[in-house]
Amino acid sequence: MFDGETALEYARSRHTTSDFDRSERQQVILSALKAKLIELGYLSKPSKIKELFVAFGENFETNLTITQLIQAASIVRSVPDHLVYKANLNDSCNLGVTACEPGGLLYPGSRELM
Repeated sequence: MFDGETALEYARSRHTTSDFDRSERQQVILSALKAKLIELGYLSKPSKIKELFVAFGENFETNLTITQLIQAASIVRSVPDHLVYKANLNDSCNLGVTACEPGGLLYPGSRELM
């Protein structure tokens, strides 16, 4: 379990892995956030959604109204995780392949300067 600052650092980190791994970590954080919000009842009570809206207000911009956000929260809450399709690009050419061959999908090539 992470606090907010550690979760942000985890989601943004690029020092030891690729951008592809970073995008996958961001998906993990968003899934965990959804689970926590459901656990705490924030997606089932309009007053709690409004609290979130106010709390995010300084760092979050949207053109959705509070009514639209409440409707969206209702939809998000009702969709089971196993029905959510998540995908991200990676540098593996095929499932089960540990290294790409030159010319493969998203082949990273050599990192050495020529």
